[in-house]
Amino acid sequence: MINCSIKDFILEIVLKSLEKLGVSDHKFDILKPDTPDHGDFSSNVAMTLAKKLKKSPRAIAQEIIDNIDQEAFEKIEIAGPGFINFFLSGDILIKFVKHANSDDFGTWDSGKGKKIQVEFVSANPTGPVTVANGRGAPLGDTIATLLRWVGYDVEREFYVNDRGAKIGHLADSLEARYRQALGLPWELTEEGYPGEYLLDIAKDLVNENNSLLDLGDDERHQFFRDEAVKRIVSWQRDVFSKFGVDFDVWFSEKKMVETGEIEDTLKNLTDKNVLYDKDGATWMRSTDFGDDKDFVIVKSNGDVTYTTTDIAYHVNKFKRGFDHVIDVMGADHHGHVGPMEAGLEALGYDKKNLEFHLYQLVHLFRSGKQVKMSKSSGEFVTLEELLDEVGVDASRYFYLMRSSDTHLNFDLDLAKSKSMDNPVYYVQYAYVRCKAILANDGLPEVNLDDEISCFDGDTELNLVRDLISFPDEVLGSAKSRTPNRICTYAEKLANSFHSFYHDCRVLGESSEVQKRRLLLIFATMKVIKSALSILGVSAPDRM
Repeated sequence: MINCSIKDFILEIVLKSLEKLGVSDHKFDILKPDTPDHGDFSSNVAMTLAKKLKKSPRAIAQEIIDNIDQEAFEKIEIAGPGFINFFLSGDILIKFVKHANSDDFGTWDSGKGKKIQVEFVSANPTGPVTVANGRGAPLGDTIATLLRWVGYDVEREFYVNDRGAKIGHLADSLEARYRQALGLPWELTEEGYPGEYLLDIAKDLVNENNSLLDLGDDERHQFFRDEAVKRIVSWQRDVFSKFGVDFDVWFSEKKMVETGEIEDTLKNLTDKNVLYDKDGATWMRSTDFGDDKDFVIVKSNGDVTYTTTDIAYHVNKFKRGFDHVIDVMGADHHGHVGPMEAGLEALGYDKKNLEFHLYQLVHLFRSGKQVKMSKSSGEFVTLEELLDEVGVDASRYFYLMRSSDTHLNFDLDLAKSKSMDNPVYYVQYAYVRCKAILANDGLPEVNLDDEISCFDGDTELNLVRDLISFPDEVLGSAKSRTPNRICTYAEKLANSFHSFYHDCRVLGESSEVQKRRLLLIFATMKVIKSALSILGVSAPDRM
């Protein structure tokens, strides 16, 4: 059994050849050509060595080829100015397809168990999770999953902003709704939250205790603060759990404040001599650390800013022992990056260990027209509404299938359709077809120890090439934090399989043909299931 990716397999072969030529620690590319005519893989290694070895790239390419054991290749050729094109042998393809049937296919140890925290969503506990917040949920969740697949120790975290002026306005809004539920006069302040969801909470509170207005002002206000946050956070937990997103930690800003960590952060920044007073406020010289402008640390009224609190929060993260921290946030947090990096660098932390992954807005479309209003809240479309209408699988897939740095136009009609035009249906249907073939009583079971004849014909070989590229797609997606790459891969693999299903019979073929095609089907089923599991999408038994 071969326990590496096909690209690494070729890389190791080339590196051994370079060692024989006296070359070490040299970087070069192993690429997948656009067409099979240029081989299964190609390398620019000879051209990158021309200056160093003072020879023509084609001459170097020939020396590299001469020092390679070519048993794993059908042929190796030199192309153009010095590219080396590798055509894999039938035997090596069989070995890799057999490896694709193993449970560890696609996993890596590149992370070496380093601790990474992925914080995502962190929506204020002031209302329902919206469709806009929703994009960050499967994005952060899948980035965390990818990192685990490549060997990191990953923790998912949700930061609960359970203090500050917004929570005070939330408490006032809930009290107003409580009065409404009692049939008393009520009025929302200008900063209040008008959503009907607060009336639902208020009705529950009235059923539990209809005498809360008898409490003193401070006690009553604190009660409504605590109840609003507790119930909305519980609601958020339930929605995310329904969405297949479970956080390891729900971190309370309020509790962090109570431990004095913000004061400690202010003191440490003061000790570092990076603060100064201006216009009655305290500022940080963040421009000394590469930021485009200085920012306020303490307002003129004595309150610390959101940025100060967040610096303290990130210090807390690193004190918990994380080697690397990833914040998955909406694009409106772009201005947050510079101050955060400057603050941490000023306190002695390496800003390279803090990473921001910003995602763009979501627009919902139905019947070709943008959906703007929610039927129930009157303000926004909630994630819960989306899940109820479209389902978890389609919602996750559609959120993930486009690059997060572009705006997402979410087509509700397409997401709900049971057709091959729907990408998640298309991929899941390929899996179901695999299951159906393998369940046929007239076919033998797949045995990985069986001798298998070489794959034959473009349709079989195209499926083989897509199958064995899965580990490199996982690693590339994890490194670039691009789950959409797994979607693209899954659709490409499904397309190759649907072509195979159409062109390559299994029933009625010779035993030799049946064995190799069943091996391909079994491997396809395993890899599609793995790709869907990374995305948090189910692999159904039937559709």
